[in-house]
Amino acid sequence: MVLAEAPRMYPVFTHHAKELKAAARYLVQRIERYAESHAPDWLFNTMLNRHDLVVRTMREMENSKNPFVYLTREERDLVARVNNWLKEHPEHRTA
Repeated sequence: MVLAEAPRMYPVFTHHAKELKAAARYLVQRIERYAESHAPDWLFNTMLNRHDLVVRTMREMENSKNPFVYLTREERDLVARVNNWLKEHPEHRTA
């Protein structure tokens, strides 16, 4: 059974939206480079879907009037992965 809307029960601080902006910029650069030399395929669609998730989560965080927002498990895991990625690749933090 697939739920139409996953429960938003994981609190995450909204200041992490800036990390998601960096990830969105990075993904756009990768998508553009990939599109120059490849026809749209499963990898291209995967990158687009990941970008969509990053932007939707970022928008949810930016539109919150509270210092935290409740996210789904997938969104919370995304924020954690982006933060870990930026720790390893700080050059992408301010692109």
